[in-house]
Amino acid sequence: MDEILSKAGSQVVSFAIRSSITLASSYVLKKVSNFVQELPTENREDEVKVKKINRLKRQLENKIIIVSNAIDLIKIVAFNGNNNLNGIIQLTQDIKLEIDSIDDKLNDLQEKNSARNEYDKNKSVLDKVIEYIEDVIERLDEITPFINLSLNTSGINLNSAIPNNISPNLLLNASNLISINNEEYRKDDKDAKKCSLKKIFEFTIYTVFYKIQLKKVVWKEDYNKSQAEIIRYSEKDDEENTYKYNIVFKESFDDDRYHDEEEEEREITINLNNVIKIFYSYSGNLLNLESDFDEPVLILKVDNNGMKKTSTQDIVYYGLGNFNKADNSIKLFEIVTRLLSLQVNEGKDIFDITDEKLALYLNDENKMMNNDNSVDEDETLGKLREVSI
Repeated sequence: MDEILSKAGSQVVSFAIRSSITLASSYVLKKVSNFVQELPTENREDEVKVKKINRLKRQLENKIIIVSNAIDLIKIVAFNGNNNLNGIIQLTQDIKLEIDSIDDKLNDLQEKNSARNEYDKNKSVLDKVIEYIEDVIERLDEITPFINLSLNTSGINLNSAIPNNISPNLLLNASNLISINNEEYRKDDKDAKKCSLKKIFEFTIYTVFYKIQLKKVVWKEDYNKSQAEIIRYSEKDDEENTYKYNIVFKESFDDDRYHDEEEEEREITINLNNVIKIFYSYSGNLLNLESDFDEPVLILKVDNNGMKKTSTQDIVYYGLGNFNKADNSIKLFEIVTRLLSLQVNEGKDIFDITDEKLALYLNDENKMMNNDNSVDEDETLGKLREVSI
């Protein structure tokens, strides 16, 4: 199905890119800071070791920022069927496990040293923390050449400029909508929050009617008119800066069509975290409808099982077209969806995210993937070559 849509002139973006190494390291390094601060430094030797830990933390954080951007590019290629990159992805997963293990090791250190005197305890703990961080840095240095080689041979072409297919005006509008939503969410002091984006989109919704193996997909109209709302929410036990979104499509009978009195307006709710890929086409021919429909369409690939033991039965495709043909809502909705997914995956505000990562979510994967295996020597690659400090 993805291959059919990709070859039909669509712009493609994968959302199934989780910066797991970045998130894991942020948590662990914060815990290291808190852990070390609780230890009294009563002599010069301890003070020197604490300074070394802080230096190593900055070094590890800088390396991870650089390497994680490259890893995300590799994930895109692998996600699109390049199985040759599975080995390097496994290496990065191993590093994440090593980072995660620091948390367990710190807890273990606390238990084992609780009975010792303060001087011996501090000496043992500080030395171990230094050892743990140095081990992860060493592993990063070991895999960096392999990451660099993978990028050079994968055919990725990416720079941090805004792609030609993205309207600067729409990008500013989308950013403004998200900024206002983020601010309203922060001001909400409820335990369980619910904050809607200040924009209601009107779409016609299509679903797959039938599929002929890998040759053709025929769609059918499901909702002639729907009102789409994007809602940021949190639950009682969520952390303060949790980024969770639902996309709610509510069917509307206010569409100048006859509807039976017994009919009820339907509703579709999609968790943004379950949207794993989008396809955008300027031509409605992508949907293979019987009519002469030739308007822009956006297709959402949704994994209802949240990518956990996923089967083909869990995958659903939704096609969206503007209800008002003169409207440009669908392109704005696409950009908003890309940026919100980036906030979800990065766990932070879009204005705190690097240009390289923004470009990753705004670029078209079909254009990023070169057939001649040439690669732009962009800033990410340049930094990657100098990652050893």
